[in-house]
Amino acid sequence: MLGIHSSSGLLSWANNHTNAYRFIDNAASLIAHYDPLTTGIRVGQFSEDNHFLGSRADGGYSLKKPSQSNYIHASITSRHANWTAAASATVLRTRTYFNYSHFVDDMTLKSNSYHFSLSRGDAMLVGDKLSVSYQMPLAVTKGQMT
Repeated sequence: MLGIHSSSGLLSWANNHTNAYRFIDNAASLIAHYDPLTTGIRVGQFSEDNHFLGSRADGGYSLKKPSQSNYIHASITSRHANWTAAASATVLRTRTYFNYSHFVDDMTLKSNSYHFSLSRGDAMLVGDKLSVSYQMPLAVTKGQMT
């Protein structure tokens, strides 16, 4: 299945150091089902007003235009009987444009996140689910402010 996605709105209280801010997300996705596997990929661009990677840009670090994060998200899920195994990964390349280039240069950040899980339905009782998962939240892997 092929999809084109576009959404915009306000992210409210992303963390305790920021107020609600506007975002725009445009993407294309492809999902394929090959029993028992489901694979997916989503490629897009996420723009944030006066924020980058969810962090507010303020004072000397204020932005002259929205930051733009180009991203790829890939996932795979396998189901067999009561077992489900899943993995996903996201990579981003974020570009920022600061108002005060004499104070801080525009920058490009690279970041990623990933998730692995294994679960079993009806493990001990009918209708229950036992899961083990590991997730690395979004982390900057390359880039610096100069």
